[in-house]
Amino acid sequence: MSTFRVRPAQARDCPDILRLIKELAAHGNNTDAVKITIIDLLKDGFGDHPLYYCLIAEVPDDAQLTGTLTVGFAMYYFTYDPWIGKLLYLEDFYVVEPFRDSNYQWLQLHELSCSHMESDIYGILHQAGGPGLIHSGRLASVPV
Repeated sequence: MSTFRVRPAQARDCPDILRLIKELAAHGNNTDAVKITIIDLLKDGFGDHPLYYCLIAEVPDDAQLTGTLTVGFAMYYFTYDPWIGKLLYLEDFYVVEPFRDSNYQWLQLHELSCSHMESDIYGILHQAGGPGLIHSGRLASVPV
């Protein structure tokens, strides 16, 4: 398995985020459903009050100008449940095919969990059919 890293997305990652969103949509035969643009991603995720957050998984790739290739993303936002408090909602999570059977997915979710351990987050919610149950300290991902 190649070495890789998971990091918070930056504005410069928006073209790769959109590429992965479109690839995810194509995987489900929903290519025409993607209406978002790079401008939307920039405006909505990297302004003063972001509507979403994103983690990027990348591997070394000398053929790329940046020296890395983005192979996955996890897009999430925060919500609030009146009975239990703050929650992190995992909206989309995708890893490209060649890396899908590796530990990238689990490590990316673990990174997501750990990155918010100090934020008094009660749990991580994701859609059914997601990558499964992840435990990290007091956080647990639970299917919606």
